[in-house]
Amino acid sequence: MGQPRAGASGLRTAYNPNFDSDRFNAVMQMANAVSVPAIILTGSAVIREREHGTLEHLLVIKCAHSR
Repeated sequence: MGQPRAGASGLRTAYNPNFDSDRFNAVMQMANAVSVPAIILTGSAVIREREHGTLEHLLVIKCAHSR
């Protein structure tokens, strides 16, 4: 019973063995500073197109290079 199972899971900290999160917090804050406004702007653009009635028009437009 003292032997670990073959599929036992455990906490692996190869990328951050000392649990020092100061450097990682800065990276996460930068990612949040970019992703949250991008999601909000995308949502507001969809709402605006729906209010104007052009959302359905944008959905059926074929995206191809014009020659």
